[in-house]
Amino acid sequence: MEIDFERLKNWLNHFGVPLYQTHASGHIMPQDLRKVVKEISPKKVIPVHTEHPELVKRYLRDLCEVILPEKGKPITFY
Repeated sequence: MEIDFERLKNWLNHFGVPLYQTHASGHIMPQDLRKVVKEISPKKVIPVHTEHPELVKRYLRDLCEVILPEKGKPITFY
């Protein structure tokens, strides 16, 4: 059974349930990424979900080794 959003809001209101709308993009801001990397102190970082991995490398270069993946090339860890 599918109900539209307006009907859902009416039901929530009827039963006194507050409605909170939020949004999460799943992407991290550069300064927050840097904070996370500082906190966990990884030896290596591999940026995989970015259009500009070279910027990640430049931004984190003083904190850890940043490995830029290349299509068809394996990544080794030793």
